[in-house]
Amino acid sequence: MRVNPRAIEASHHLGLRRVSWRAWLLLALAVVLAALAMLAARDLYSRGEGTRQPATIYQSGSLAASTPEERVALADLIVLGVVGEPYASRWNTPDGQFPNGIASVQDLPAGQYTIFTDYPVRVESVLYGQESAATVRVRVSGGQVGGDRMLSAEGPDLRAGERVVLLLAQDENPMTRDVGPGHYIVLWGALGKYQVEGGEAVSPDHRLPLSEMAEFIREAKR
Repeated sequence: MRVNPRAIEASHHLGLRRVSWRAWLLLALAVVLAALAMLAARDLYSRGEGTRQPATIYQSGSLAASTPEERVALADLIVLGVVGEPYASRWNTPDGQFPNGIASVQDLPAGQYTIFTDYPVRVESVLYGQESAATVRVRVSGGQVGGDRMLSAEGPDLRAGERVVLLLAQDENPMTRDVGPGHYIVLWGALGKYQVEGGEAVSPDHRLPLSEMAEFIREAKR
């Protein structure tokens, strides 16, 4: 059988044309994927999640000396209640994540960013103040977001299930007061928390029968 050379040449060119189109399509796809990868990497870096290493941040400070009576006198609200499971910790940013455009924890501007954790406290009784809600939201400094941890030396250690008397106040900290739902803070950190144990209310520097707490508060508020 005689083969037409022109037919062979035409078939060869057609095959090259098909291969060429496939090559271009694959190349274009590779370029698009590379661009998407670069954008994703840029986004991670801008959020501090790319090459940034998780860190543990220690918050420290000094609380002014005070007596139990002085602390009670300054409280806006004092409640007896039970601590619930904490809400997820978050940074004080709009999305609760590490601040955008900052490469590492060491680059955080002082006094602008912090991690906090909110706890629901089921109110058994209001010992002082005006609060009709069955549950109040209490905010404490510190917590963990992703790999980042913030530890507060002075903050109260709230634990789910414990029964407590809390000396509460409105949040006046500019870093957290306007972030998230309405909430209270614990006055004087750990000193503003009384753990109820065996009929007694116990703080780090004060202990009294729970039955006498209401009278103690009335005397301090005079």
